[in-house]
Amino acid sequence: MARLARAGDDGLMARGGSPGRRTGAGAAGRNRRKGDHDVHASTQPPNPQQFTAAVSRRPDAVVVSVTGEIDEVTAPELRRVLDEVLLDRPAVVAVDLRGVALLASAGLAALIAAHDQAVPDTRLRIVATDTTPAMRSVQLTGLGDLLVVHPTVDQALAAS
Repeated sequence: MARLARAGDDGLMARGGSPGRRTGAGAAGRNRRKGDHDVHASTQPPNPQQFTAAVSRRPDAVVVSVTGEIDEVTAPELRRVLDEVLLDRPAVVAVDLRGVALLASAGLAALIAAHDQAVPDTRLRIVATDTTPAMRSVQLTGLGDLLVVHPTVDQALAAS
């Protein structure tokens, strides 16, 4: 499993949104008037979901359970895990995306590359329900025709 650190993970945020610099009652505090408030902004959510990819091997199948956000930072790690799994040429690889909060274009590209690498020896199956963010990305891009999607791992493994 992997955890990719992002700037600002320590929760420290400077005025104006610069990660990593502590603020305090220094110069900015001396020039305050009654009623002034600090404004903190960040491009990262306060608690970004940690990316993980857990591999579970079964007879003739592998399940890769993914959680967190799959974006330009984490997609290469997903791609590395899928490449490693596909080296063994299992009959089926089910990629469980039900715990994914964000599936960006880089994540979709990683899934397409894994699909292309898998065929014809391995059947790549995606696990996502209609309400998961990952499924929204698949539907919006029209990749449902290429990536075979099932609502549960058991259904993905049972499909031929």
